[in-house]
Amino acid sequence: MMSVLIIILLAAVIVAPILIPVLITVFIVKLVKKSKQKNQENSENQETPAKPPKPKREPLSPSAVMLLIGTAFIVLSGIAFGVASWVKTTPMGRVGIMFIACAVSFGLSGFFRKVFKLNGTSVSFYTSGTIFVSVTLITAGYYNIFGNWFSVSGQGAGILYMTACMIISALSIFAYNLYNHKAFSYVGISAGFLVVPCIIYQFAETFRQAALLAVIFQTIITALIKIFKVQRITPFKKQIDIVGSVFSVILAVFSMIFVFDGSFRVNMDSVIILALIIAQLIFYGICFENKGLISAESIVCIYTAFVISIMAENMFNDDIGTIVFGVATVLVCVAHRFVPHLKNDFTVIFTFAAGVIGSIISASRGYDEYFAYGMIPLLLMTFMTATYIFNESAGIQTLSGLISPILFCYIANNYMHYFFKVSDMPDSDITAIVLGILAFAMTAVSALIIYLPKYAFSFHAKHPLKSNMIIYANIYLSAYALFRTSEYSRFIIIPITVCIIHFFVSNKMSNNLASAGSVASLIIMAHTLSEHFSDKNNDITMYVMFGLFILLMTASRIFFKESFMVKTEEKTAFDTSLIGGAVTIFLMLDGNKTHSFFTLLATAVYFACFVKKNTSKDSACILLSISAVLTAFAFINRPFLVSDNELVTDKITLAIIALTGTAYKFIWKSHPSASKISSTFIYMLSFAGLIFDAVKFHTAGNTIFVLCITTGIMILSFMTKSKTWFTASSIALAFITIYSSRKYLMTMGWWAYLFMVGIILITIASANEYCKQKGISLKDKLALKFSDWSW
Repeated sequence: MMSVLIIILLAAVIVAPILIPVLITVFIVKLVKKSKQKNQENSENQETPAKPPKPKREPLSPSAVMLLIGTAFIVLSGIAFGVASWVKTTPMGRVGIMFIACAVSFGLSGFFRKVFKLNGTSVSFYTSGTIFVSVTLITAGYYNIFGNWFSVSGQGAGILYMTACMIISALSIFAYNLYNHKAFSYVGISAGFLVVPCIIYQFAETFRQAALLAVIFQTIITALIKIFKVQRITPFKKQIDIVGSVFSVILAVFSMIFVFDGSFRVNMDSVIILALIIAQLIFYGICFENKGLISAESIVCIYTAFVISIMAENMFNDDIGTIVFGVATVLVCVAHRFVPHLKNDFTVIFTFAAGVIGSIISASRGYDEYFAYGMIPLLLMTFMTATYIFNESAGIQTLSGLISPILFCYIANNYMHYFFKVSDMPDSDITAIVLGILAFAMTAVSALIIYLPKYAFSFHAKHPLKSNMIIYANIYLSAYALFRTSEYSRFIIIPITVCIIHFFVSNKMSNNLASAGSVASLIIMAHTLSEHFSDKNNDITMYVMFGLFILLMTASRIFFKESFMVKTEEKTAFDTSLIGGAVTIFLMLDGNKTHSFFTLLATAVYFACFVKKNTSKDSACILLSISAVLTAFAFINRPFLVSDNELVTDKITLAIIALTGTAYKFIWKSHPSASKISSTFIYMLSFAGLIFDAVKFHTAGNTIFVLCITTGIMILSFMTKSKTWFTASSIALAFITIYSSRKYLMTMGWWAYLFMVGIILITIASANEYCKQKGISLKDKLALKFSDWSW
């Protein structure tokens, strides 16, 4: 089970970088189309009264911006002051100075509010004072001002942090009542909820105890909000509901992280956490008739079955563990099948699939001397299931046609492994014989039923086939059996022959998609023969697969140049050369750079080959976008033109990423918004990489190079009036400058600079706000001062 999870995780990690830019672009296109469609509907439907336009949000004034920046500078200076190594004062002196700063901040806040009626300035100083209070308290705890227990490193650290949160909460609520700013209420409620993790931190000595306390608090908080509705007795109904719900989810996720972290060393604590979460999902899912919660509960139940099976395995042995897993998944399946409140389309299908998998796992217990006797009931069951193929009910025909081939494959697979154990023949020979015979038998069954009206018309007339499931199940499962014959054996001619037969039978069906399995299987066997006769020379095998890939893509372009699927009244034909060609890509993987380059390049060509003449523009753009990203990855991982200097290599990589952005600009040119945003996004990734390159290779030459590039972008963006790039380049220049001068962060000069700049900005903003109240701007007032001056 663990290996499957690892494969899924690795697949997600590999696919994510390729899909992220594509999904972002598609999302942009969808939004633009939806917006256009909505506007068109509104213009056509004139009888419907138009909704009143939303009031435009007032843009931030220069005063507000200065207030924000000034407040941030003052807070940053306070933090720098608290931790600076140069300060020669005693810890008590530092705390005293910070306390005075708190008092001054609150005093100035009241002064500007009462005397000058400058609410913006007052809020700025009040916010600074609020943050300074908590910083002062924690700084005092850091220096053990309140004793060793009530300190950052003491046993009462959680109480110390809780006190800081409560102070912030109280001051924020007071500020809400004072200034009537909704943001203060959210900050106050959030700070109040942060008391919970502080309590957990105080009383939990281990991760296990913290997880248990978290789920207990989560249960209580959810009950208070959703059942008892305690928020109704407060003036903050909406705030408590939103913040409390989010916080409750965070606590539940934290508890589940503990369970996931200990999936293979579980104990009763994990079971208790899962039980509480399941109980809540069921209770609230039923109370609020929320199918999403019930669906989530079914997933957690299956994971709980896995956890219980691991517990049984640790207590007894592997056999007991797998049996317990099977029993538990079946019980979950039964519950979601017959309990009305737990039934919905997702839970029934999901738990049924999980129950099937669990029962098969619990039944696969090895191959002893009683193996042949143990297979008899399964053989009888397979035969009885097959007798329903010509049942009068189309539904029963479908189920029989699906189940009987699966059971037949299961039996053949068990016999194959049994022969591995008892026979002296090589495993590859046994695989070729057993799976070859299995594939031939299943292909023959499909062929016999396809031609049944020709040689048994009377039987066909009395027992008409209402479902083609038996045909398709056999032909697809036989393709799967052939797909598994990947190793060279003396009897490889058997599966090769069956592959050819399977290909012709598949193309006689009304849907030829199964022939892709024949093509893929033949490719695998060609790979096997190539490895065998080239003495396992990986390079030769890779070039053979690449050549075969080119041939298949060429055939695809010749025979299916109009569209991927050709549909007529009698038949639906798919481009199976293109489908089967994917196998050659997987067979080129080997790990070295040359193989990776050709594999990525082939994958890029593969996606591009899906673009046919009849392919819609949007689909073509998506496919070409994926192809462009894969091509970029291929050239980033190139085996040629590789420099020994990592600095040069990184620059080339960033240039390739930037070229990908240019490709997106042209690919999505039919959607200007998507073209601009997606290309800008990729350009920004390249630009951010350049900035971090300056951090990684922090040499004078490289830093100057990056600064020059960034300055050039700023100048160009200024000339072209691009807000996006002017903002990005400005931030980048500031970041590189601050990073380069980081050693001065703890010096007196730096602290004084931050503090003075903050005070100056707030002073200018306050003066501007005061002048506006008097009906004149600060600029005009200064102009009057110098009106009688002359040059």
